[in-house]
Amino acid sequence: MRHDGHAWHVSPITRRTTPFELKGTSTRRPPLSRSLIFIERPKPISTSAATPAHAYVIYRDDERGGRVTLAATADADASQPAWTFTALTADAVGAWEPSADPVQWPRFRQIHLLVQAVEQRDGNDRHPASLPPGPIGSLIWPAP
Repeated sequence: MRHDGHAWHVSPITRRTTPFELKGTSTRRPPLSRSLIFIERPKPISTSAATPAHAYVIYRDDERGGRVTLAATADADASQPAWTFTALTADAVGAWEPSADPVQWPRFRQIHLLVQAVEQRDGNDRHPASLPPGPIGSLIWPAP
């Protein structure tokens, strides 16, 4: 999403092949988590030079193997920014939703995430998923 001084413009980061659809009367396991968005606007070299904003989006996506994924662009102000994608975990994290320490980004330019594989099944919530408690980890990603 960017603002050109007159209006907001939205462009997709990825082209998904499965539908984002969560309607019905029972619970559904989301194929895509909520996203965390971190924006950084580097200081301009001169007063006349505009510096583009860097954007980092962290999420979990079943289409990317269920791993924690980082989408990054060095020019978030462009009408069609070029995005790169990096898997931040080697293993799938189930139905994990991102949770980050908001203090670490402005302080150290690091994203600190709490990571634990969790499960959410489609259907009836009265029958829990049979997943034993797993380890909790701290994932630290330093901005370049």
